Amino acid sequence: MPITGNWYNELGSMMMLTENGASITGTYQTRVGDASGIYQLVGSIDVDGDPSTNGQAVAWVVVWSNAAHGSSHSITAWSGQYQVINGEEEITTLWLLTAEMPSNSDWASTTVNQDVFTRTPPSAEVALAAKKRGKISNPISRA
Repeated sequence: MPITGNWYNELGSMMMLTENGASITGTYQTRVGDASGIYQLVGSIDVDGDPSTNGQAVAWVVVWSNAAHGSSHSITAWSGQYQVINGEEEITTLWLLTAEMPSNSDWASTTVNQDVFTRTPPSAEVALAAKKRGKISNPISRA
């Protein structure tokens, strides 16, 4: 199964991926913070992996800068697995957000969390529950 297509995380952020061999390109539109617009993403996928057995390693990066919002002086990298579980496609990831900070604040510059992406947008109830748990998938509002 190709990873190409639309994907949604628990908060309703959407990415559109295009797979071309081991390369991934696409866009990311966040539902978190006060960032607006669409952001470019680039990444890679293990073309030898099998999402229906052991999973397929995947990673991508978004630089939080676009014409609508300007630069948030931050970047997020997601790394995880594309899997098919009981017939349902899922990308389970951990992410690191690094914001530019003075050298005496290096330890505060990086935030770590997780996202699970599916082909179906979350219901309003699921998105609200994720927000209450503190699953912030794009903390641009703190940058």
